[in-house]
Amino acid sequence: MSGQIVSYRDGGTKDPKAGLSRRDRDVWHHETREVMAIAQAMCRLFTFHQLVTCSMKGATTTTGSPRPSLPAAERNAIIDVIAKTFDKPLVDVEEKMRGCLRHLRLMHK
Repeated sequence: MSGQIVSYRDGGTKDPKAGLSRRDRDVWHHETREVMAIAQAMCRLFTFHQLVTCSMKGATTTTGSPRPSLPAAERNAIIDVIAKTFDKPLVDVEEKMRGCLRHLRLMHK
């Protein structure tokens, strides 16, 4: 899917390598710079399919089968860079990244 233009139901389009689309930025405008940076990094490093179908670590769940995990190297790279840039603990950044993934999944369903 990489390199292809993605179309949305409302008619907006996005190049996956460009980060958040203008439509997505309008939805995220109330978030902090840290959360915006996480969302943009996720949109650049992971494919549209990965953002919609994967979970953070692919752990087992109590309801249904687990989702596949995001690639560990890219996931850890985003967490490390954001933690250093914003001087935050890794656990806090991972929690915010998990929330971003949930939010992106709901936006693109």
